[in-house]
Amino acid sequence: MRGKRKKKRYFVNHAGIGYDALVVKKANRQKKHRLGNRFSYFFNILFLLNAFRGCSIRFSIDDEEFSSSMYTMNVGICRYIGGGMMMIPYAIPDDGLLEVTMIRKLNVWRIITNLFKIYNGNIVKVPETVITQGEKIDIHTDPVVWLEADGEMLGHSPFSFRIVPKSLLMVIP
Repeated sequence: MRGKRKKKRYFVNHAGIGYDALVVKKANRQKKHRLGNRFSYFFNILFLLNAFRGCSIRFSIDDEEFSSSMYTMNVGICRYIGGGMMMIPYAIPDDGLLEVTMIRKLNVWRIITNLFKIYNGNIVKVPETVITQGEKIDIHTDPVVWLEADGEMLGHSPFSFRIVPKSLLMVIP
């Protein structure tokens, strides 16, 4: 059936779901050489505040079930995304776990007044923020939402994430 085929993709930093993916999709369409990556991303965060209303989400982390409203979610192994935002502040690249930062649905004023907190890692202090971690994460949303991984658009929900431990060999001189 068209659109239902599962695809396997890998990322090395993070995946963004919902509002984050919408911002990346818009920023990728713009001429980055004119605005610069960091400014383009920040501009679109502000420009698209009313473009995404959030969604309902059901997800499991290591077989423990959760449901909530969601505005944006990041899953990853590294702390920084989108030109310096610390959306996954507790991520440790080599601990064998995927870190999850989910921000529940909130109004535009709450977003604006807390925007600076995504740059200094204090997003964890916002009451609508949920932080968790695990080796396997399955996500279903209503309505479907888009996914970006390391800045590339990959498709729409549902999603499954699995950690692939010790999969990158790095040589540091």
